[in-house]
Amino acid sequence: KIVDANKHDWEETKNLIESKDISEGAYLLIQFGHNDEHIEQAGGTYPKPEGPNSFYKELETYVDWAKNNAVIPVLITPVERRAKSEGNNNHKTHNIANRGDYAQIVRDLAEDKNVLLLDLQNKSWNEYNTYKSTTEINQVFAHDDNTHFSPKGAKIVAGWVKGLACESGDNSLCEQFK
Repeated sequence: KIVDANKHDWEETKNLIESKDISEGAYLLIQFGHNDEHIEQAGGTYPKPEGPNSFYKELETYVDWAKNNAVIPVLITPVERRAKSEGNNNHKTHNIANRGDYAQIVRDLAEDKNVLLLDLQNKSWNEYNTYKSTTEINQVFAHDDNTHFSPKGAKIVAGWVKGLACESGDNSLCEQFK
């Protein structure tokens, strides 16, 4: 079912999942963080578990729901922003000074909850750095802005997720991508 992204929320997602005849072994891929770091905007979250609108606690909600409903949660770190590591730009994004590292929080939650992790941040970081420049990266991946992917770029990133799933050792998850 296609849903209007502007009207979509977690309750609707749960209803969609629950309306399907799922059996044990179904997967819920959970990936946030790219926009959550924008605390000043609606929907932004604080990374630390004890804060209001905690990113950790929000993610934990999805993981706990999945586990309680015989669905296998898979956490995915946020994809890296499209930039080559060069000069002063030699650090990964999603790590906001004095706020925390959003990708690391996903890793921590995966460890805390014993959940499979697909590290898309590290994969995308390594892949982007095989290109000669940020301009070249954007020629391959960019849409009309600095965030969204072109159809070609999205297909490449989806391939990375598939590759990570198949490298994870969970053969059933890998089969979902065939």
